[in-house]
Amino acid sequence: MLRIIALLALAGSAFAGQTEYIFLVTGDGIRHQEVFGGLDPMLVEDSEKAKKASGIESLSELRKRYWAGTPQERREKLMPFFWKTLSKHGMIYGNRALGSAVNCRNPHWFSYPGYAEILNGEPLPKITSNDAVFSPRETVLEFIRRELKLKQTEVAAFGAWRVFNWITMSKEDTIFCNAGYERVPPDLSNPKMEMWNDLQFEMMSPWDTVRHDAPTLGLALEFIRAHKPRVVYLALGETDDWAHDRRYDRVAQSIEYFDEALRRLWTLLQSTEPYSGKSTLIITTDHGRGRTLEDWTSHGKDVPGADETWLAIFGPDVPSKGEMKNTPPYSLSNVAATMCTLLGIPPEKYSTTMAPPLKELNARK
Repeated sequence: MLRIIALLALAGSAFAGQTEYIFLVTGDGIRHQEVFGGLDPMLVEDSEKAKKASGIESLSELRKRYWAGTPQERREKLMPFFWKTLSKHGMIYGNRALGSAVNCRNPHWFSYPGYAEILNGEPLPKITSNDAVFSPRETVLEFIRRELKLKQTEVAAFGAWRVFNWITMSKEDTIFCNAGYERVPPDLSNPKMEMWNDLQFEMMSPWDTVRHDAPTLGLALEFIRAHKPRVVYLALGETDDWAHDRRYDRVAQSIEYFDEALRRLWTLLQSTEPYSGKSTLIITTDHGRGRTLEDWTSHGKDVPGADETWLAIFGPDVPSKGEMKNTPPYSLSNVAATMCTLLGIPPEKYSTTMAPPLKELNARK
């Protein structure tokens, strides 16, 4: 009841901000331990037990590239753009050591339920597996397109995992989605997209349903340049798959690439019309992972810590507070209402039962 009252109160005073474009980015299963502390000391110890648990092929090379004496130094080596540049333009939630917690509200703590929570503002009870089924209700991406009367190409999703073709919508083709090993159609493509269209099939990943993050990012950036969408969802995935394969070195490299993806996207938005000064970037993950040598590769309701996530937001309507301290508890559910609010849409028009937007947003008069 309190959530409904809070959402209805927002309707009385529309958010008067500068955001006209929303970019949501997720990195599958990126733990808060690495985001806030860099390489996990437990996994890079020079011991046989740690080597077996981590699957690192060259510990000396990994430590040379990413290791430092403090968590702050390590995280800057792993995610240099995020911490040295992007952090100055918004708010970062989820450092539990500072009293900031972000969690899954859904009880499953794995991918589709996590993404469904992000895109619906609350857990969806019907989503209990990673099966390729359409969302049982209209996602916030579809709602924004309908509410703002946008063309299909103005709300676009690009995913490394093929199941995003179902996760992001309740009906086929209600938004534009390109996910897994899939080409951008010729009528929407251009020479640079054609290069990525071809390259994804020439540099196959070890996984049948997940392509490498590089072509996913490349296609997304070129689509943004060509079609100027209002809302974009970019879902990168190698971080999760390398973890399942127990390759901590590859996880670290994939997180570094995730950071590079953020750099390229943010640079494009800040230097390109109509995006400059009007774009907000929201970054999060679908779930956490285990905390021990045995279960860091895993997630799910039986893995302690797999519900622990993180969230960051940057843009013209976001206070430049950097790393947040002693915040209210947040969850993946807060993302959808935050997206609506930033675009000037009262969240209760989408749902009166979803979680409210982030409290710390600025409304600029």
